Amino acid sequence: TSILIPDKLKIKRLVVSELPSDWDDHPYILRTQIVGSDWLTSMGEAVLQVPSSVCSDEYNFIINPAHTDAHEIKCVECQPFSYPKRLALKL
Repeated sequence: TSILIPDKLKIKRLVVSELPSDWDDHPYILRTQIVGSDWLTSMGEAVLQVPSSVCSDEYNFIINPAHTDAHEIKCVECQPFSYPKRLALKL
């Protein structure tokens, strides 16, 4: 899936050095969840870019659907997604 984020939208970009040293531990640590929650409630940006915990040279983009500019982000190449069973949590 590919999305188009207009250039005029600000993206909050986090890099590994700004995160706790154990940011990519599993199970997930509360401190990283707080970083995301704080960003979400701040309503400062419509998009948060975070390092991927799976691929160290890639990033994930989180969209805040409640942000006033979120409607400007468009899906330009949409594909169905199936969550890989190998990554499923065992409860």
